[in-house]
Amino acid sequence: MAKRALHRGWSDEDSERLRAHIARGGSLARATVIFGRTEQALRAHAAVLGLKFLTINELRRRAKGSAPQLEAARIHSHAPRQAGAGQTEPALEENG
Repeated sequence: MAKRALHRGWSDEDSERLRAHIARGGSLARATVIFGRTEQALRAHAAVLGLKFLTINELRRRAKGSAPQLEAARIHSHAPRQAGAGQTEPALEENG
């Protein structure tokens, strides 16, 4: 019976894709799907590359911090604002 490889090596291309994914702030969970590897394998290879995935709290802080930037971008792009859940249209004031 032929022996089965226990570890799948990392190609230079895969390493570069992982670097780019982490640089974009990509999550570990999404990387497991993209690369078809376990979280342990991804963390280990990221450490070999001198990188680490952001923690859940770091991802949340980054997302929370980007909300004002998104709002500023919307204002500068003159995109119409859409009323979403919990938002109300501004009341019109009546002049006297």
